[in-house]
Amino acid sequence: MGFDSRYRTAALSSLAVTALAALHLAYEHSNGGVVSHHLLARPDLPLISNWLELAVLPVLGWLFGWRLHGRSAAGSPTRAGAPRSFWFAAGGAFAYGALLAGGFEFGVSDLTSALFYGLFLIAVALPVYRVEFLLGFVLGMTFTFGGVLPALIGAVFGLISLGVRLVARAVVWAARSVGRPTGGAR
Repeated sequence: MGFDSRYRTAALSSLAVTALAALHLAYEHSNGGVVSHHLLARPDLPLISNWLELAVLPVLGWLFGWRLHGRSAAGSPTRAGAPRSFWFAAGGAFAYGALLAGGFEFGVSDLTSALFYGLFLIAVALPVYRVEFLLGFVLGMTFTFGGVLPALIGAVFGLISLGVRLVARAVVWAARSVGRPTGGAR
């Protein structure tokens, strides 16, 4: 598995995600026009057109393919493909995003609120900054919200997740350092 195959995997993944975005936009275009969404569903905030998903989703697809190839190469030489945890992360994030979007689409506000606020707990518990989580979440929500707003939401929760992990790692490192000799005279 060389560098060329990594590019091939990333390009194929990006192409597949681009095709999904194009299908989504073709559907919207043929059913009344491509939708634009206000940030945070507030009319006083700017509109974001779903056309922008043609820029966002291919990049996420590329990063997903790049990581997929890296996870496959890092795995056991006797087992091809990425570990199950990679696919569970992507599939679980897709299902969560689709459920959140479905709750919004069908007006089940209690479910939508619970799932949205649940993202804070999930961001603390899981490394949702990884691209498999982000792409799964975005694809799960794309049909309802387009590709850009879910990517922004996912990026915010990814930063929360990364921040929690970095702080926790620093605290653990500091706790292990307490009481250890620092070198010097004996």
